[in-house]
Amino acid sequence: MYQIAICDDDQAAGDHIRTMTELALRERCIHAVLTVYQAPAQLLDDLRQGGRRYDLYLLDILMGDENGMDLSRTLRAMGERAKLVFITSSPDFWRDGYQVQASDYLLKPVDPADLSEVLHRLLKEPNTLTLRLVSGSAATVAVDSIRWAEAFDHTTQVHTATGSYTVLGTLGRLAKALPGEKFFRCHRSYLVNLDCVAQVDRASLHLMDGTRIPLSRGSMHKLQEAIIRNAEDSLPLPL
Repeated sequence: MYQIAICDDDQAAGDHIRTMTELALRERCIHAVLTVYQAPAQLLDDLRQGGRRYDLYLLDILMGDENGMDLSRTLRAMGERAKLVFITSSPDFWRDGYQVQASDYLLKPVDPADLSEVLHRLLKEPNTLTLRLVSGSAATVAVDSIRWAEAFDHTTQVHTATGSYTVLGTLGRLAKALPGEKFFRCHRSYLVNLDCVAQVDRASLHLMDGTRIPLSRGSMHKLQEAIIRNAEDSLPLPL
């Protein structure tokens, strides 16, 4: 079940978005729990102190003295990779959204059909991959949850957001089963999800969870090109 956060300093507006979202989700047969916040500080406190996690944020941009764009930058700085949708009365902010990889914008007053389409597109069932484990069983994981993988002889260790799996087959075979624009073979023994990369130096990649992955000599240029392509694919289209 999806978790969705709505943040709007106007309680009536926030409740209205919640009602519209509930109706749209019901029509699309998407199950989700919605939480409404009236201030960015409340949302951030829930994340830091309460351990809450969300799959989607519906954020008003102009909230009195506080700014939904600043909130989104804080979320990204915290390592939050959830989808962001901005709700705004002006189309002037879409350029700022490139910095935080916003998924979409909804102009006020929000059209229910537009909201429904956005929710369906962003919350449809994730792409999955079935892994054949060395134990003889199988595990189905969301492709986006795979952070990195490492080769060991004729097996591969796949590390996901929820756990690690030792699977039959080579790293090359796994790479062919994953989207090439998102996963990069940074070393003969390592494959990494570019969405999880926080920093790159001359000899390694640093992931958001603190993992350090070796970068083979001569791969830097291809890595830079892959990161740029992946970032462009994640950016919203201008209004």
